[in-house]
Amino acid sequence: MTDMAWVLSAYGFQVNPLQLNEWMNTEGGNVRPFSDGGFWGASVNWKAIDFVSGEDLQTDRHGNGHFKEGTSLTDPTVLDGYLANGDLVVVQVKDSYGYQHWVTVKAKTNGDYSIMDPGFSDTSALLADYHTFWTYVVVSKAKGK
Repeated sequence: MTDMAWVLSAYGFQVNPLQLNEWMNTEGGNVRPFSDGGFWGASVNWKAIDFVSGEDLQTDRHGNGHFKEGTSLTDPTVLDGYLANGDLVVVQVKDSYGYQHWVTVKAKTNGDYSIMDPGFSDTSALLADYHTFWTYVVVSKAKGK
């Protein structure tokens, strides 16, 4: 949720995680359906970014979906083209304690991928600190916008 709010804010849509949570939960007093950007059970719906931005942004999910042992992507260079285009990339990682969560890749500098991790305040974190990832979501400006 925090990564989604960070990405929206980076593109000029000022929203915090609480506001995004409320938006994803309700629509006119009713539960927002998944097809309109609402939650999918306890999982976030990345398409909420498309809806909250008025479809000025688009999301494209890549990778192996939910984590399964042995399905990780270990070569982050698959992200290079997106970062070079100015797109933002949110990557699902597993930390050293075995917890899965999402981090936002800010840039690639000198071969390292700097990230923002909502679980830590360390602003110098690197994607390499997590060793592997298995799903990533690219957020870009919608074509023609």
